[in-house]
Order: sequence, then C-alpha cells, then structure tokens
Amino acid sequence: MKILQAFWFSSGIESNFCVWGEDTDQIHPALQHRRKARKLAQLGHMNAPLHPFMISQDVLKKVLKECLDTGVRSKEYFVWKEIRLPTRGDHPCTSCDARGEVEKESKTPEQLALWKVASICIPKEEVYHFLIKLVKVIQSRFLQMTCGSTLKFWLDLMQGALFWGTRRKIVPAVQEIRGRNQVSFEASWLPLWDNITSKWKQNATQAMPPACFACWTPIEIIKGEETRLALKEYLVETFSHAILTGLVKEIIKEFNKPGNWETCLFDEETDLRYNYRRRDPQKEALAFDWLEDLLLGRNNLSDFSNSSTFVSREVQLLRNLAREVAQYYGQTPIVQRESPLRLCLRLEEPPKEKPDENQWELNFHLQIASQPTIMIPAREIWAITEEILCVSHFTLANPQEFFIKKLAQAGSYYRPINEALETPCPEKILLTTKQAYDFLKTWSDRFEEYDIGVIAPPWWRSQGTDIGAILRITSKDEEKNTVDYDEFSTWFNTESLLTYDWRISIGKEIISGDEFTKLIKKNLPLIRFRDSWVEINPDKQQRILSLLQKKKKGTSEMTLGKALRLGLGQEMLAEGLRVVGLEGTGNLHTLLEKFSSNSPLTPVDVPKTFTGILRPYQERGLSWLAFLRQFQFGACLADDMGLGKTIETITLLLHDKDRWNSAKKTPPPSLLVCPMSIVGNWFHELKRFSSSLKVLIHHGNSRQTGKDFEKTIQSKDIILTTFSLVHRDIDEMLPIYWNYIIVDEAQNIKNHNTKQTQAIKLLRGIHKLALTGTPVENRLTELWSIMDFLNPGYLGGQKEFHTSFERPIAKMQNNDKAGVLKRIIQPFILRRLKTDKTIIQDLPEKVETKVRCNITPEQASIYQGLVDLMMGKIGNAEGIERKGLILATLMKLKQVCDHPNLVLKTGGKLAGRSGKLTRLEEMLEEVIAEGEKALIFTQFVGMGTFLQSYIQERLHVEVLFLHGSTPQPQRDEMVSRFQSPCAQPAVFILSLKAGGVGLNLTAANHVFHYDRWWNPAVENQATDRTYRIGQHKNVLVNKFICVGTLEEHIDEMLEQKRALAENIIGTGETWLTEMSTEQLRSIFTLQQENIIEEE
Repeated sequence: MKILQAFWFSSGIESNFCVWGEDTDQIHPALQHRRKARKLAQLGHMNAPLHPFMISQDVLKKVLKECLDTGVRSKEYFVWKEIRLPTRGDHPCTSCDARGEVEKESKTPEQLALWKVASICIPKEEVYHFLIKLVKVIQSRFLQMTCGSTLKFWLDLMQGALFWGTRRKIVPAVQEIRGRNQVSFEASWLPLWDNITSKWKQNATQAMPPACFACWTPIEIIKGEETRLALKEYLVETFSHAILTGLVKEIIKEFNKPGNWETCLFDEETDLRYNYRRRDPQKEALAFDWLEDLLLGRNNLSDFSNSSTFVSREVQLLRNLAREVAQYYGQTPIVQRESPLRLCLRLEEPPKEKPDENQWELNFHLQIASQPTIMIPAREIWAITEEILCVSHFTLANPQEFFIKKLAQAGSYYRPINEALETPCPEKILLTTKQAYDFLKTWSDRFEEYDIGVIAPPWWRSQGTDIGAILRITSKDEEKNTVDYDEFSTWFNTESLLTYDWRISIGKEIISGDEFTKLIKKNLPLIRFRDSWVEINPDKQQRILSLLQKKKKGTSEMTLGKALRLGLGQEMLAEGLRVVGLEGTGNLHTLLEKFSSNSPLTPVDVPKTFTGILRPYQERGLSWLAFLRQFQFGACLADDMGLGKTIETITLLLHDKDRWNSAKKTPPPSLLVCPMSIVGNWFHELKRFSSSLKVLIHHGNSRQTGKDFEKTIQSKDIILTTFSLVHRDIDEMLPIYWNYIIVDEAQNIKNHNTKQTQAIKLLRGIHKLALTGTPVENRLTELWSIMDFLNPGYLGGQKEFHTSFERPIAKMQNNDKAGVLKRIIQPFILRRLKTDKTIIQDLPEKVETKVRCNITPEQASIYQGLVDLMMGKIGNAEGIERKGLILATLMKLKQVCDHPNLVLKTGGKLAGRSGKLTRLEEMLEEVIAEGEKALIFTQFVGMGTFLQSYIQERLHVEVLFLHGSTPQPQRDEMVSRFQSPCAQPAVFILSLKAGGVGLNLTAANHVFHYDRWWNPAVENQATDRTYRIGQHKNVLVNKFICVGTLEEHIDEMLEQKRALAENIIGTGETWLTEMSTEQLRSIFTLQQENIIEEE
C-alpha cells in the first residue's frame, strides 16, 4: 500500500509544507543489506538511517507533478528530512493507515527514533495553490496513492480555513518573523479568532495526528502535554495564515484594477493610513507598504538587521503598526468566561391588546450558560441586597457590578443598549419594529460569538409562518364536464395540460389578495397576522404583488407533471414564491390526497392464480405498483439484485388480469422488453409462477409480422421481445396500444439518443414499468431517461434537467437540489437493498477479496513492448483516432494480463505462462474439493475457451461456458444442469455481458472475476447471479488483479472514488480516453519488481 503523509514545518523565517510517502509493500534498496538488528540511535542523533518503507523522490515527483509549480526549479522542492517516528526493533512502525493486526499484537515496545525520508517541500507562499491542485487531482481520480491520516488532516484543516475565509472571518495583520540574526515582517491574513473560530481551532488541535508535529520538534518538547498542545495550536495557526493569505491574494488578483487598489478592501473610515498622515510620514510610508503587500503581494516589507540604528527605528515602527492593526481589528474578542453566568437578551413582541405594534421590549437577564433555561430578570438583580448571588449550585460575587459590566460590553457592540445604561437600574429597552427585525436578522446570531445569550420569539426560527403559494389545479375536461372516469381510462398523465390558480398562504392560513395588500401598506419587515408575526421583506412583497397582478389576468396552464414537481419538491414559482401546498378538484383531488399521504398503502390481495409465495416486502411492492397503476403513473422497481423483481412483476400482471376479468373486459396484451440473454429465463419464470398467462416470444427469423402479428397477439397476455427487435420491428409494434409496457434491465434505455431507446419511448400503452437494479450507473441523465419513458415530461426536457439538477448536484454538490430531486422522484421509484435487514433477514453474507497476481516474464515482455509501441502512436494522434488507440491499448494490455495466447494467437501450452491462470487453478482445486460450485466471469470469449479446456484437463471436471453466441435452448439447458444439486458441472464460465444479467445461479457460492470490467455496477450485477434470494451459503467473490500493471493502477483509482459508486461512476473504459498522455503513461507503466522470476 502506497500512502502519502505530510507535515507542516514552521520555525522562524522558514515555513514549508512537506509531503513524503510510505510503501508498506516495499523495502528501500538502500536498506536491503542492512536488515540485521542494530541498537537504536540516540534520540538526539542526527545521522539517521533511511526509512525502509519510504517512497523515492522520483516516484513522489511523478505522482505530484501536476501539483508542482513549474515556475520554481524542481530541485528546490526535493529535500531529505529527518523525522522522529515510533520504532520497533530495527525498523519504523507502519502508520496507523496501514498497520495490521500482527504488528498491533507485537510485544516489542515502541520507541521514538530518527529516520531520514525523501520529501517534497512546498514554501508557504505556494502551499495554497499546491493543495488546491492536489485536491483537484484527488477528485479527478488520478492520484495513484492513498491519502494518509496526516495529509487528510491538513486537507481538512485547509477546508476549514477556507470556510471561515469565504465568510469574512479574516483580518489583515503585520506579522513579525524572527530569525537568528534578522527580523522580517510580512503582510498576511489571519483568521478572526472569535468564540466560534476558536472552538474550531481547539477541535483541530485535538484532532491533529502526532506525526504532524513530530517531524521537527525536539523530543524534550513533546514530552509535556501542555507544551504539546501549544505546539499543535501554533501549527494550526501558522498553517491557517498561509492558506488564508493565499486565498485572499488570489481573490484580490482577480478583482484588482489599476488606480483603485487602495479602495479594494479599505475605505476612508477604516483605513489606518489616514491616521498616519497627520503624525509620522515614515509610519505612513510603512502603512502604504503594508497595504500594497496585502493587496498586490509586492513584498515591500523586507528583512531588517538588528545592528543598524535607522533600521531599528523601522523595526520599532512596524512593531507599533502590528500592535495597532491587531487592536483596531480586534472588535470581536475571544471571550474568556469569568463566571458560569452571562448576559442574556430576551426580545418580546408587543402585547396583543396594545394597539401600538411598534413597541418591542428587549429585556435584560443573567443566564446560566450551561443551563440556559435558568434566568434572573434585571429587576430581581437590582433588588439584591447581598454581595453574593446564589443561583442553582453557582455563586456570583457583586452581581450588580457584574451585570453592569456585561451590559456595557454588549453596548459596545449593539448601540441601542447604551440608552439603558443612562438610567440608574437598566432593565430593558424599547425597539421599533424595524429595530426588532434588525436585531433578529443581524444580531441574534452574532451575539452568540460574544458569549451573550439571545432568546427570540418562538415563531422566528419556525417555518410555519412562512409566506408561500398553494396551487389549485383543475382538469380542462372536468371544467367542461366531459370526463367519464374509470380505472381503465387514461384521461390524464404527467403531460396532461391543467389550468391552475393559486392562493397566498401564511403558514396554514389562506390569505386573500386584498388582505395581503392591507398588510404590506404598513411598510414594515415584520407584520402581525392573526396572532402571529410574519417576515415580509421588500423583495418578497414585490414578488407577491407581481403574482397578484398576474392573477387578475385570469387562470394559467401547466402540465400535471410540473404541478407535482412544484408540490412535492416545494420548488419556487417563476415569480420566486415557494409552493407549500397542492390542491385539486374532482378526480385530481382523489389523486393528490392519496399521492401525498404518508399513510400506509392499501394492501393488495395476492392473486390465487400465483403459484408461489411472496415475502412481506414483496407484498408491499405489489401494493405500491397497484397504487401507481390506479392513476396511470409509470413506476420504476429498482430493488437490489436478487430481491425478486421478476415475481413481483408476474404477480402484478396476474392481479391486473383478475381486475379486467372482474370488470368483464378483455385486456390488451402487455409487452415485456429485455436482453436476449434472459428471454428464456422470463419465459420459464412466467410458466412457473403463472400458468394462466399466455406468453409469446417474439424473436427469430420465423417471428410473425404485419397483420399476422397483430392477430396473433390478441390471444396472448405477454409478448416477450428484445431491445434490438423493438427498434427493428417498430412498424409492427407502434400501432398496438399495449396494456403494460415493461422494460427489464432498464439501464439499457439510459442513453436517450440511441435508436433502441427512442423506439421504446415511441410505444403507446396504458401502464409503464421499468425494472432495474442500477437506475443510475454513470450520470443523472440516465435517471432522467428512464423517468422520461415512465412519465414523459415529469422531469422536464433533457436540457432543463441538466440545468436544474444534474449540473448543480454532480458538479456543484448542491445538497438542496439533491433533496428536491429525491422528493419529486420518490413516489415513482421503489428501491430496497439486500443489506437492509429490515427488508430481508435470511440472506447470507457476501465477502469480496482482491486476488493480486504477479505476471510472468513473458507477459512482462509483451506488456512493455505494447506500451512502448502504442504510447508513441497515442502521442501523435488526436480526437477520435486518439480515443480509438487508447481503447485498443487498454484491450490489448488486459488480454496480456489474462494470458499471452490472447495476444500472440500462436497457440502453445497454457500452463505456467500466466500468473492469473496459475492462481485460479489453485483456488478452484479447493472449491471442488469442498464439493462447492463456482462462477467465472471473463469479458473475452477466447479466454473463456482457454479456461474451459484448461480446467477440464487439469482438474478433471465438467466445465460449462455461456457466451453471446450460445443458442437460447442450450443456455436454458446449461442453467438447469448447473442449478440441479445432482448435476456434475461444478464450474460455470460466463461472458460478462451475456451472463452478467437475468440468470439465477444460486447453486454457486464462489465467484471469480478473471478480468475486470472497471465498472462496479456491472461487476455487481454479475455477482448477483448467485448472491440473491435462494442462496443459503456465504458468497465469496474474488477479483483478479495483476500487480504492477494498469489493472492495479485503475483499481486504486476506483477505490478512491468508491463513495461515488452508489450514485455516479464511470461506465466501462471510455473515461480513460480523456486522460492526458502523461497520465496514461503513468497508468500503463509496468512495475518491474512484480514480475515472476523464472525458476
């Protein structure tokens, strides 16, 4: 495992961010001859040995090349550093990021010792840009190492500093830096250390891993806990200074304009220079230099020697400037609580019986900070005659003096309080409505920074009194009284055009336009409305007035899909008012009442014609499907692989047939579209669970067309066909008005632009159902495409969806938008997971293991030759030609990793020429010996053929092989034989594409992915052929990887983005074609040390 670590070195004038690495799988060559035990070096000894697990400078330079500033000579970055690390015996302990159980249980004591490591040192002036680039490299999956705990800490600390920086929690400063024989000053930006940021600094200090500061500190310093905490705090502060200074200078660089830089951050009221002009010209000049450093980065404050008299005056002036700046910007002090009690300000609204609504009371109290419900009003404080106040189990000496002191402190922040200080016994002040609004909006949170409690009226934080719009929708047909509704009609869908009106609501109260107009005539930001107060700022007033004017012009129109989106997602109208409710008339009222209800769905009886047993969660799924069917909404059943989507669908079709029979009507046929590899599986499952359903397979050269097809299907319930045939036979299928259009493995219609997707979306039917275990594999537009098939227009057009959801969520990580999208699609998508024990309790565990195999010298020779040949071609190619060469190279290199025969095509023996094949044989021997069965997935038919003959010859067992060219009857026979407990075949080889979906192969409990598809969603689909309902054993999944090759490099990249795998992940290998030539070379590079040596 390769791990990047980092430390921050800040001592005197020198400050550097240093990155080094450890590789726990390697021993540095310089130490291979020094493995004998040696006495530990003295702790102060500086002649340290090389770290045996360190990563070399060349590798560091290669990995971090994109992060380094090319304007600085590279040799200045690379230095040797001596660091103190926990040591056991004659070698340093591995970091906690890679430490195993064996080392943890070792009885050998650990001691600190010096070790020399190769490192990259970034000067503090460049650390901001370096880390920003490093974060981008990590997010783009190109970092080929794991971030260690120390590097993660510094990256998290940078994010925290940037968080405060972007919220203006920063102040300018003059920093004095003392060296051995000189003093230096620099302009920098520091965090504004108030109570909130100080708490953040304290948490960061406590979370700092010891390796972050053991790099340069004498061992005597880190013995004391207090000194160690002070050192940690110093490192947090100086690192934050470097990050914020880099951030602000970068921002100023973007916004500076020649001639007006002086007013970029300062004005005449706050600029210290105006004070200096009247006092000291030299001091004024230094202030100008400081400001130029802050705003333009000109480094005017140079080093000064302590020997020169004149320079000593400059030093003194700069020290005075530093002190004055600190005092000037110290408006938000860090409050050291001197007592368990603090000042508390309580705002009370005007009483209801008083006609004057402009009299708000801000009452003064003392409050126990740890028990905020315990308060003492000011009038009781002034009534105290004793010198000591006892509250709860706390005491306070001189309470009245303490109270006045705290009021004066609050008055220095909030000036209206000063009026009360002019009275002998201040208890409260009166505020106007506008002042009360300013207090709530601006000061209620800010006072918390000063350790002053604030109690606001309960309605202030509540959203129950927000102003919003309630939509009222009506069907045009209902307006004309022409609708004749029954449960088999399709009188509306998501594209149905409705008329709508809207009403203003405050909380749950409806308010008329005239009533609202009267309210806003008061021109106040807070308005009393029916015994409660409402915030109506001028901007919101104008938006509502605009809506009122629009309403006078008559009703407007929108689709049902848009109305549901607005209501479910609580989105904004075009006028900027949030929709807080949705109402309907007639049948729409019935729909919305059930659609938005949180009550349990009405249970649906399982049809008697179903010859199976549904689990409880499957019965709930049937009820959900029946509920959406009632209103002709399309549904996406997205249960995890193996949870039984097939039998839920069959049960739904049987239930629907009973419904038509009860109404004495004949239903039109249903169309089921699926991949060819599972047509046979669907046919047998339909016969197994529903003997009453009449099924026709529409496939093959003998399939019917034209009038014959239309006549034949009238006597059938289900027509089974494939994706490609829907496109090919669209002329036959388009005239048919289907009962159900069911798409299994619906990820096949994720690309809206393909002909087969567009053909399927042209089909007409009453109901639509999509079945998929992976509704999103790569991009959110895949989800849009599936929803566009189910409920056209519900999520808007593709461009609208990209602008409204995909870009904000995928690119900008907008959680609010993600929440809106989840709310509006939730009614139409049902997803349950096998890992959820509330869904299913009797499914065994799945254990995944990566089997790392070395390659043979023959493989290495072919591999390196291909890399050298193809990289030259790729470097000279562009556009489509370059992408084609990259994909061809990937394919060839993967084949080399599988077996040389796949590339050479010259035949020859199979044994001993592939590290993967050797390891597979060893593992299969154990599987067969235990009497168990295994699945082997490969994407190359040629490799499958090799494996079949090799395993049969070496292990003397029958091996089945299913691939894309296997006829359907033979596929069904293979599956049946393999699933039979009495059958001989113990090994089943499957092409990943042909056998990765739709098959039930629970007889196996071992899965081998011989080569990688580099898409976890596809691999998981294949694994789920055996890890599904009906499996009673633990499933062992083995993924083969050739170490030192592109397989290992890409696997590491996939691991780094594993958190995204559930939502968005690269499909196949096309994302690799977007890499630069240098990045490709880094991935393709063969590590020679992983080659199997010939015996």
